[in-house]
Amino acid sequence: MFHNEDILARLRRGEKRRDIQAVLGVSPKTITTVRTVAVLHGWLDLAAELPDEETVDAAIAALKAEKAALKGNKTPQVSLVEPYRDQVIEWAYKGMEAKTIWTALVRLHQFNGGYACVRRFVRRVRASLPDPAVRLQFAPGELAQVDFGSGPLLLHPSGNERSTSCHATRTPRLFRVATASTA
Repeated sequence: MFHNEDILARLRRGEKRRDIQAVLGVSPKTITTVRTVAVLHGWLDLAAELPDEETVDAAIAALKAEKAALKGNKTPQVSLVEPYRDQVIEWAYKGMEAKTIWTALVRLHQFNGGYACVRRFVRRVRASLPDPAVRLQFAPGELAQVDFGSGPLLLHPSGNERSTSCHATRTPRLFRVATASTA
């Protein structure tokens, strides 16, 4: 188990993060947190007194609580694509790719956002669009579906394996026809 006080002492001696990580077996994030707290409280100064472990732990807990509070207070960011929302939704519904939409926005509206911004927006739009499934209906016998595939090798009475087709490749092929019904 590591002690934040040990990390702080090593930081004060000027050891690199990777060296501390290797010796103590702690994550880089932990070292960064201790360094941030030490800089805020002036503990990296060799003239300053080294705090005890409880003080360091309390300062780290306070920093984490402050970060958590700030994280919860974030206001949602509005996409740069939002002013063109209706046009982008229409293009996405028609099946245009995000790159094409971005190019059109730049050309038609002097859009100054990046392609990634448009790509994220289009991904969210497409997730909310209904699935374009079309049910086809035909009278019985009016439609046939053909599937091609490979069949198994059959054992010939001579003991050799033979293909189930008469192609030159000697690879078995199957041909299946299914007729549609309205049932």
